[in-house]
Amino acid sequence: MKYLADLGSDLELSLAELITVYPDLRIEFLGKNYVILSAEKWDYKEAIHRLAGTRRIGKLIFEGKNFEEFKLENFVNFNELPEKINYSINTYGVNFEKTKKFRKKVVNEIKKQGIKLFLKKPSYQKGTVLSPSDYYNKKVHIELNLVKTNKGFSVFLTECVFNHKEYEKRDKEMPVQRYSQAISIRLARMMINLSSAKKNDVILDPFCGVGTILSEAVLMGLNVIGTDISFDCVSDARRNLEFITDNNRKKFNVLRSDAKIIAQTFYENKLSKVDAIISEPYMGPLMREPLTYTEIMVLKKKLESLYKEFIFSAVKILKQYGRIVFITPVFIMKNKKKVSINMHSIIKNMDLRVVNPLLSVIKNFEMPFYYKRPDHRIGRNIWILEKFK
Repeated sequence: MKYLADLGSDLELSLAELITVYPDLRIEFLGKNYVILSAEKWDYKEAIHRLAGTRRIGKLIFEGKNFEEFKLENFVNFNELPEKINYSINTYGVNFEKTKKFRKKVVNEIKKQGIKLFLKKPSYQKGTVLSPSDYYNKKVHIELNLVKTNKGFSVFLTECVFNHKEYEKRDKEMPVQRYSQAISIRLARMMINLSSAKKNDVILDPFCGVGTILSEAVLMGLNVIGTDISFDCVSDARRNLEFITDNNRKKFNVLRSDAKIIAQTFYENKLSKVDAIISEPYMGPLMREPLTYTEIMVLKKKLESLYKEFIFSAVKILKQYGRIVFITPVFIMKNKKKVSINMHSIIKNMDLRVVNPLLSVIKNFEMPFYYKRPDHRIGRNIWILEKFK
């Protein structure tokens, strides 16, 4: 069976998450913001909840050049639909205006069943694909995805769509929130998935802040240890984890510690090695204005020293073949030039290697993944490191 996975704007990061969690999926075609996959069996409904980067998953229902052979009734039970429905047709690599014949055939087929239907278009004027928020807000009943391929066209029926409201609800329910400093739930989950951590594994966040990564990991069935140099952060992370776990202290452990001496903290508290380390570290003070080149270089040097000391200590408490999924800042100057931290020089002579999940998928792609939220002044480089000894 073939599937369409809409990966949104963060194509490389979302694709890496997808193939890390589901390595048996075969990639048939990679588009600008989507991928066509094949698998004998895939629980895609479980996948849409587990993955944070995949926006929608559709199942192939037609492949060819002649739409006259296409019949929606073979895949949709019209008897289960209400008298009035909303529908949408997303296009990938296809001009929407050139789909008129296909749309007309779909409309006529549904109307013959006595059903009134209304086309729902993306809120974004130039968009060709309905966003997940549009899908839910506009209450779409049937969504078709039209993809141009070397065989003509492929039509995928949407089976499930990422529900952003679940993340928003969870975020608002947390007892302690710091939106200006905390990592997003979506990015936290993607990083956890990239770590290859499995259920009941133990993960560490040594710069845990209010515990966003830890809380998400607990919800994914992992055991967590968090540390932070700030007393307030340790207290706030505990409050959030108590809320998530219904005060089940067996699922988490949060301690005050300087990340630079994390191995010593583990030794003193008789803690075992962890399966993975996942963190967004301290990346400098909050910026109201872009920094000057001199200010950036001074901060860069301080952060490189911090990260090097931390990783040197962290390797000692990481199991063999365990991963470190770690963010480093990308500073953007007034002239839009970017200044980033060289992870390769930091881990030199350590028992770590940079993992590139897309090595055999995207030609010439080099780590790290670049990620930037529109409301943030700095970008993020996301690294995957693996302990090989």
